[in-house]
Amino acid sequence: MFNKACATCKFYSVSWKEFPCFDCGEYENWTPISEFGEPSPIPNSSRPVWEVVIEDMFNRNEFGKAKYGTPLQANNGRNALKDAYEEVLDLAVYLKQRIIEDEQK
Repeated sequence: MFNKACATCKFYSVSWKEFPCFDCGEYENWTPISEFGEPSPIPNSSRPVWEVVIEDMFNRNEFGKAKYGTPLQANNGRNALKDAYEEVLDLAVYLKQRIIEDEQK
């Protein structure tokens, strides 16, 4: 995982100040990546997203067990890659729907 970027040429690396940038050769211009992209998160009183996702996963598991009579398990006779691909296609459609709706506001 990249942890630094060259402030001169924006080359991303896992390097540190004592090593030159592989792209432009600068030594002292390593900057944490967060300074080039999104700002650091601001702590607040919102519920941590991980907790919400874990709760959603638990609820989805309960829904699946009720619907199919079994939790999702490996070697269940289905093609997991095909199922996941179809879910991603659905996600793309939902994302595009929201983009179109936001553009119409």
